[in-house]
Amino acid sequence: MTLPAFDRYFRRGDSLLAGALRVLEASTGEKYSSSSTRRALDLAAGVPAALFGLPVVFGMAVANKGAHPLLPAFFVQERAGQGSPLKIVKLRTMLPRDPDSSAPQHVHEVDRVTLFGRVMRRYYLDEVPQLLLVLNGKLSLVGIRVLPVPVYEHLRSTWSAARFERWSGCYATSRLGLTGLHQVYRRSGKEDSQRFHRDVFYARRASLGFDLYLLWKTLERIIDRIWAA
Repeated sequence: MTLPAFDRYFRRGDSLLAGALRVLEASTGEKYSSSSTRRALDLAAGVPAALFGLPVVFGMAVANKGAHPLLPAFFVQERAGQGSPLKIVKLRTMLPRDPDSSAPQHVHEVDRVTLFGRVMRRYYLDEVPQLLLVLNGKLSLVGIRVLPVPVYEHLRSTWSAARFERWSGCYATSRLGLTGLHQVYRRSGKEDSQRFHRDVFYARRASLGFDLYLLWKTLERIIDRIWAA
């Protein structure tokens, strides 16, 4: 079976696989997001990923420190959590922000990304330290992307009150994750307008089958980038 054929099969709602997954966990949306099945999936996939990925993180951190000895190997940022801020730890991929920079806080300054940082970002290696947050239950593998506070506030100030209220309600009640619908399907940039539609769609349709599909698409995307290198 070819990859497109696999993709079509995994997306079908009438397959034997889809039926089996509904037997395992029939709930969807907010109820699924808070279910023990969701937590079991995080641990079943997150523990092996952490055992494999964290030694890689150590090697990347050493290489990162060697490339930029005056900078910390890791980057810590406070992000908009659910009810309280959430500290995110990533491998550093960017130079510090220039104190005199006039760029808005929510804007991603591409020219600050280091050469080694581009490599890590291409294969999502900078995200691997966040697996620890998955293991302790603060994040999920799949969900709505946890946003930097300036980006969250930018959406509040630029979207209509009704639009932001609907989206922020989904952000507050669905699970926040490392990967998700927006990360898998965005083409470039942050695509804030598409973020609204994708996040709201995911919050309504979250399910065991949907999460497994998004994990599959994330892995497929990484493999495609490795083969294209």
